[in-house]
This record gives sequence, structure tokens and C-alpha cells, in this order.
Amino acid sequence: MEISQNMFYIIIAAIVVIGLVVVVIEWRMARGSKKSIELLSTLAEQKKIEREEKGLENEDLLSDIVLPKEQEKKLSHVNQNISYLMQKKGCLPIQINERFKRLESSTRSMKFKKLLLEIDDK
Repeated sequence: MEISQNMFYIIIAAIVVIGLVVVVIEWRMARGSKKSIELLSTLAEQKKIEREEKGLENEDLLSDIVLPKEQEKKLSHVNQNISYLMQKKGCLPIQINERFKRLESSTRSMKFKKLLLEIDDK
């Protein structure tokens, strides 16, 4: 059984294309894992800094609290969802805290403005 030269080139080209597809897929997976590793390392550094700032005493007090199994499961599920969303969006806890503080301060300022308007009306 002889393979013509054109068929040989087609087979070689198919093998090369399949190889390129595999290389591109592996490269994208490696790039995604690199991002998640960077995110996890920054999270670890932030946790370390937060622990140093707060001290370990607060965490010891919290570890003594015992929750019912149902609440523990719900809490762990919520924590998993939060960590998944943060990893998916690439947000860090510090960024979330800053956004929350900004939102809180803007709502406070709106309340103060309403109070000032009410005082002015009186």
C-alpha cells in the first residue's frame, strides 16, 4: 500500500495542526493557573498582614464559638461562593472592603443631606 506524496503532506499537516491545538490549549490552561496562583499568593499575603495587625487573640476568641452543623454548612457554603466569585472576577478582599466603605460613606452622606434639607425646611 503506497501513500501518494500529497496524502503524506496532508497527514503531516494534520499532525502539526493537532499538535498546535494541544499546545495552545495547554498554554491557556497554564496561563489561567498562573493567574489563580498569583491571586492566592496575594490573598495569603493579605491574610498574613491582617493577622499581624489584628493579633491572634481575636481569632482565638472566634475559634471558641461553636455553631450548629446546619449553620456551619451554610457558612462554609457561603464562604466557598464568595471565594469562587472573588477568584472568578479577580477581586481581592481589600478591594471589596474599599468598595463597601465607599458605598457606606455615600449612603451616610445622602442621609446627612436629607437631614440638612429637613432642617432647612423647618
